[in-house]
Amino acid sequence: MAGRLNSHFCSKTEDGWVLKEGVTKDWIQQLKKFKEELFVLVHMTGGAPVRGTEIVSIRSKNGADGRTGRGIFVDRGLVSFVTTYNKTSGMSKKLRTIHRYVPREVGELVVYYLWLIEPFVRQLDVRLRDNYDISGYI
Repeated sequence: MAGRLNSHFCSKTEDGWVLKEGVTKDWIQQLKKFKEELFVLVHMTGGAPVRGTEIVSIRSKNGADGRTGRGIFVDRGLVSFVTTYNKTSGMSKKLRTIHRYVPREVGELVVYYLWLIEPFVRQLDVRLRDNYDISGYI
C-alpha cells in the first residue's frame, strides 16, 4: 500500500522522493468535497439538525490552550458529536451538553477519516508548504 501511495504522490529523483504537487493538490480538492459531504451526512443523520454555530464548533482534538475540548467521542461503538452551546443558554445561563449519535455506518466513515486520512493530509501539507498549522476543527 505504501508503495502505491508513494508512486502516486511522489516521483523519485537523484535527491530522493519529490512530491507531485499537481496530483497532491487535486487529491486535496477531492478530499475537501468528501469532507463537505461527510459534514452534511453527519448533520442530517445525527438526530435533530444542529444549529450552524454549534456544528462548526466541534473539534476533533483538544485545543492547544487546554480550555477547548474535542467534541467527537466513541461510546459503546457509536460515534457521538458533543456540543455545549444551545440557543436557550443566554436566557437560562446554563449550558447543556448535547450528545448527537450518528448511525454506525456514518460513524465508521468519521473514524476512518480521523484515523487514516487526517494524519496523511497533515504529512502532505507539511511537505507541500513546510507548514504544520492544521486546524482541530472538523
